[in-house]
Amino acid sequence: MNATRLARGVGSVALMVALLAAAMLVYSTHERDYDNLYAPMSSSGAVGQTVTSGPFSVKVDKVTVAKSVSEGAYRGYGKPLTTSPSAIFVVVDARVQATTEATKLPTVYLQSGNGIHYGPSEKGSQTKFTDSIAEPGFWTVGAWLFEVPRAALPGVRLEVSPRATDDYPAPQKMFPHYGFELMPQADVDLGISGGKATTLLAHPAVKAQYKEPEQ
Repeated sequence: MNATRLARGVGSVALMVALLAAAMLVYSTHERDYDNLYAPMSSSGAVGQTVTSGPFSVKVDKVTVAKSVSEGAYRGYGKPLTTSPSAIFVVVDARVQATTEATKLPTVYLQSGNGIHYGPSEKGSQTKFTDSIAEPGFWTVGAWLFEVPRAALPGVRLEVSPRATDDYPAPQKMFPHYGFELMPQADVDLGISGGKATTLLAHPAVKAQYKEPEQ
């Protein structure tokens, strides 16, 4: 009798341990696979290509890496914007078009090669482009200005999503950002990796310019 009870007790403990191990495996797997399970539904492309994802299309025309940025060439006033020696400006000249109905321009981030996300710089006046309305059949043309650490430049990509979100502190490594789960997203390879990044950092443009939006 005692042997039978002992066997049952051992069996119960073994079952509990097995269930606990299974639960821990499921939890760890869920945590590990979260990025894949809930990542945005991305369409990928490169500079010069039109990338369509859900309600919008985006095309990056040009990317400029610079030590300073001037708005004056387009506005006729304003001093050049400067950054610290450890940072660099990335100016992304782009155009956005709605695919079905008028929509506000998407949210944008630069993602560095190590997965850190950077929002547009707070310097300068980008609100007219950021707050513009994209129309079907018409390109809205402008630029996004980013200010990132020099070490973040290699492998940087542009991420564009139609989801409007609250501002996130930069850099922000949480992925996907809250509200971006399973949303359409355009990923644009800016072609800055390896030796090219080294060259751009060694010889950045002295001054870049960015445009107000046009339609």
